[in-house]
Amino acid sequence: MARDEPSAEATERSLPASLEYAEVRIHSAAKLFGSGEDDPGLVRISGTVSIPDLHDEDEESISSIEGIGLEIVEGATAEITILRAEAVVLDLGTIKDLFDTLDADSDELLHYSCLFDFEGGEGLHPDLEEALAGFGEHVVIAERVRLAPAWRGLGGVGRYLFGRMLPLMCCDPVVVAAQPFPLDVDRDEQGNARKAALKRGLAQTRRTWKSIGFEPY
Repeated sequence: MARDEPSAEATERSLPASLEYAEVRIHSAAKLFGSGEDDPGLVRISGTVSIPDLHDEDEESISSIEGIGLEIVEGATAEITILRAEAVVLDLGTIKDLFDTLDADSDELLHYSCLFDFEGGEGLHPDLEEALAGFGEHVVIAERVRLAPAWRGLGGVGRYLFGRMLPLMCCDPVVVAAQPFPLDVDRDEQGNARKAALKRGLAQTRRTWKSIGFEPY
């Protein structure tokens, strides 16, 4: 996983606000014992990167910058969420029935079945395991990662922030998986993504994930 600072290009184009006081927050939730379809080996994790709206009285609030945050919480000092990520951590050593756990959670999570070997002991698929350099029992599935519009296209801010967040979600995963897909694309009146916009978005999103070490599987 690459964790380079935002590129020189980003510095030249200037960030919309300073990251000096940025803060990463992680929240996790899992069942204590599990019952029925719930499995304590599945942990849901959400993370945010936020910055405070610090400015002098004679300066304009950065909250007024278009697209500066995914969410702005007003207060004595407004808090601006600039990145939000949602992930699932699977503990393969704890989950009793991996397929049932994925199936019971969501169709979206079941799409990651190709990572696992359900017939040979419910570990990682042999083809995937052979391609990995490390060992372990924790698999991270990054379901959604979203960066506020004003921070996009600045030479790697989003991948830098997610790269800093990921070790806090799971300190030593054997593999991190994702299905890159652009969330914010131009859509028609029915809400369907326009083909040209979707094609561009997919290419850009895949390039971003590749740049931080992800490979197709």
